[in-house]
Amino acid sequence: MIVKEVVFNSGPFELAGQIEYPEGEGPFPVVLFIPGLPQHDRFGTAKGYPGYDNYFQPFAKVILEAGWAVFRFDKGGTGKSSSGLNIQADIVAAYRSLINQENIDREKIGVIAFQAGAAYYYRKAYEMQMSNKIHHVSLISTGVNDQKIDGFDLPILVVAGDDRTIRSEVVLEKYSKRTGHPTLVYEAVGASEHLCSNSNASLFKEDGCIIHDGAIEAVSQWYTKMKDY
Repeated sequence: MIVKEVVFNSGPFELAGQIEYPEGEGPFPVVLFIPGLPQHDRFGTAKGYPGYDNYFQPFAKVILEAGWAVFRFDKGGTGKSSSGLNIQADIVAAYRSLINQENIDREKIGVIAFQAGAAYYYRKAYEMQMSNKIHHVSLISTGVNDQKIDGFDLPILVVAGDDRTIRSEVVLEKYSKRTGHPTLVYEAVGASEHLCSNSNASLFKEDGCIIHDGAIEAVSQWYTKMKDY
């Protein structure tokens, strides 16, 4: 695996991140990580938040193993980033930086949004699409409804705890029939989205601040499928 440091601007502010390339020869499909809460760095580490210690790594690992590159950045005020403009503007700036990276397949640029990151994505999806078409979106620890995905035309993955999946399944079944795109809803059975104090709706298992392994497997299977879509 090759890791390349990336620096880009959001307004007058400089943000830092990295792009990780999988083994093999490119150009590679690539995924942008959109963070939610709390204020954490590119690795998903936030001081004072149980479970947020390299939180993104299990997701990045299986996506890389499926043959995708991964682009992630330090939220404003964390890691090597300055304060940033605001998270939504920073996400658009990160996406524009991503599409100009070397050795990527611009026909296959996906998004994986965590918790509140999904809301940021909904608000900025059109603006991002104007820069480069988004291949698919993966939504982690959040559900969907008809209003949120109105106008979307891409594959959608939802991985969430028990209370968010029933509604999402109904919505995405209708969506697939309308658009012809594949969708997947994975119910992380036994996951407690608020188990850890201040965890902000992350998929932790009941026995501690450990990410639900079934959720990771669902992401792995999805990205294996998406590589050939």
